Amino acid sequence: MLSTSGDGAKNYYTYLYHILYEHGLWFGGMNYPFGEHLVFADAQPLLSVPLAALTGVSIHQALAAMHLLIACSFMLGIVYTYLTLIRFRVAPLAAALFATLIMMLCPQLIRISGHFALAYMSFVPMLFYYTLCYQEQQQRRYAVYLFLLGAVMYLLHPYYVALVLMWTLFYLFSYLVFGQKSRKEKLRHITPAVIALLLLLGACRLFMLVTDPVSDRPSFPHGAMAYGTRGLDIFTSAYSAFWQLLREHNIVDKVCEGAEGMTYPGLAVLAIILILVFAGILQLTGKRKTAAGMAGTFREQRIWWLMSLLSLLLGMGVPFVWEMDWLLDYFSLFRQFRTLGRFIWLFYQLVTVLAVVCLYHYHHSLRAKAQNTLAWLVLIIPVLFWSYESRGYVGFVQRAAREGRYNYRFYDADIRGWHAFLEQQGMKPADFQAMLLLPYVHIGSEKWSVRGFANGIMYSGFKASLELRLPVADVMMSRTSWSQTAGQVRIAGGPYADKPLLHSGNDRPFLVLQSQTDSISADEQSLLTRARLLGNFQNCRVYACYPALMRREDSIRVAAARNTAGQMQQGDTIIPAGGLFYTDHIDYGQRQHVLFGTGALGLISGGDTMLASVKVPAGTVDQLYELSTWVLLGAKDFRAPVLNLSLLDEQGQELLRQDARVMESFDNKGLWFRTCIWFRLPPACRTINWRLYNDHKRGYIALDEIVLKPAAARTISKDSKGRIMADNHLLP
Repeated sequence: MLSTSGDGAKNYYTYLYHILYEHGLWFGGMNYPFGEHLVFADAQPLLSVPLAALTGVSIHQALAAMHLLIACSFMLGIVYTYLTLIRFRVAPLAAALFATLIMMLCPQLIRISGHFALAYMSFVPMLFYYTLCYQEQQQRRYAVYLFLLGAVMYLLHPYYVALVLMWTLFYLFSYLVFGQKSRKEKLRHITPAVIALLLLLGACRLFMLVTDPVSDRPSFPHGAMAYGTRGLDIFTSAYSAFWQLLREHNIVDKVCEGAEGMTYPGLAVLAIILILVFAGILQLTGKRKTAAGMAGTFREQRIWWLMSLLSLLLGMGVPFVWEMDWLLDYFSLFRQFRTLGRFIWLFYQLVTVLAVVCLYHYHHSLRAKAQNTLAWLVLIIPVLFWSYESRGYVGFVQRAAREGRYNYRFYDADIRGWHAFLEQQGMKPADFQAMLLLPYVHIGSEKWSVRGFANGIMYSGFKASLELRLPVADVMMSRTSWSQTAGQVRIAGGPYADKPLLHSGNDRPFLVLQSQTDSISADEQSLLTRARLLGNFQNCRVYACYPALMRREDSIRVAAARNTAGQMQQGDTIIPAGGLFYTDHIDYGQRQHVLFGTGALGLISGGDTMLASVKVPAGTVDQLYELSTWVLLGAKDFRAPVLNLSLLDEQGQELLRQDARVMESFDNKGLWFRTCIWFRLPPACRTINWRLYNDHKRGYIALDEIVLKPAAARTISKDSKGRIMADNHLLP
């Protein structure tokens, strides 16, 4: 097991859980009781579905199948790169050597540390080879191969279809620009490729329409602009032995650590490109003629060089990064791509192969001129540099293998541990309906991103779930339904939040695992009020939480709030009285979008906006406080602002600064998100500032209801229409 945390732990879990316990295309291991489509669970349906259909497949066999297929893909990548170089008239021995070196520095190799579905390194070499054959032989069967390749790889990860799409579009454009044919012949040539591409997109769309019942998945992924290729990603690599050496001697400080946009092709390739650019400039200025062999080779490859440039620009986010990210709102195609930096894989394969072809043909031209010594130096020196750099990548794979053996032993050693623990409490897995992990985690709906840091509890939950065959209510996937997510996150929203998970009709208890290292909020703690503590196990406090008891506790509190509100006129009250209390219903604001009362604050574009500045009187008791606000978000994107708490002393010195991300909301009404922050009020504090940071011009729609209260107190608000809020939660 090459990773036991983060995406690696999740991707192992979804793949293994489906093979061990499920069938078909639906994954039920997370997002209980809804589950998720395998495509969005990174469970590699091409592997997991047939393996799940076989009875008795073990964890060992499932892991071996995936790891061996990734290893075979690496070897197949060498084969297809070799075949591509042969077609570019590189001698077989040199082609075999360079194909191996190209694959050893392949940026997809780094994906074995967690993104296993994206680690199949043969995909881009196969794409390149089939397209090259299509161009040279003008045979339609290669268009069919491109369709089949995309369709098969889609069942490993949908991103491969995005790569096919952009590769084909770049090829069509480059061929129309540089193809040495008439316009009619060019159109005849590109028609099969266009048809193959349209059929591929249609087949993938039809597949999802038939197999996916969810209709409200987000269409604007979060992070498209966050993971583009940058300069360090092109010119440096922490996995290269050369850059490792420079870091060890403190010659350089910052290098690419394996970011999504990493595309480092190696010093040899960078040097070749630099020489080509310099020679091209000299030729254009008429100062010197380029070597005939290299210039002729470059002219032959213009289609592929243009494709590499287009791939590089897209991977860097051009033009969206030029303060033009608003263009994404109008290009639905690009809105679907979470990480534009992954398109850089196309650039890597193109530029390394083309650099080798130019180098080899220059070597060949020197030999033709009987300059044998120079010819062999031109070939051998880059090989030596390339080989030296690859040592770092070899070391990375070897370390991953060593640690992977340890990770697997760690997992396998206590495979029956959870069964034994429950047996000691007089319980068994069948007594529970599902698992609930605290602190609660929900990652993947794009609009909500809750507790991304809590990977430890997720890993503990994955281990227990695999052993006990219990699904998990928490989520760590992608493109999860907004309506499902809105209901799911409210399980951690406190006693006044409606919790669909408790109303499923199944009153068997939840097996709750609470992290012993990560803190939980007071609202999450309320879930454990009537829970039965089973004990401590594997760094978790373990509870049995009964839905009927939790519903009863919530209903008692809601009834008490309604009873208090029934005795009130319009206004606010706090029980017990005392302590610092502040509320702003913003009834003086705009009337179009209102959650409670008669007004709300409209959109404020840009920077830093003070929402509230509360003076703290001397003698205020040091206790836990909650500060909360409701924010209305848009339905067409992932954007959300950040709220910031700042505590100042009498001299204006900052005692505490803490952010509250609106995306981490646990209570909601439609796309109104309740955002809160819990903090202790230091005795020296004299001012509480509550600010809004809105990085996007349209990061939200409206803002309403600001409430500051002691955590132990209960606040009730009632507006002119009789609507009731308890602790700034809107009661149904």
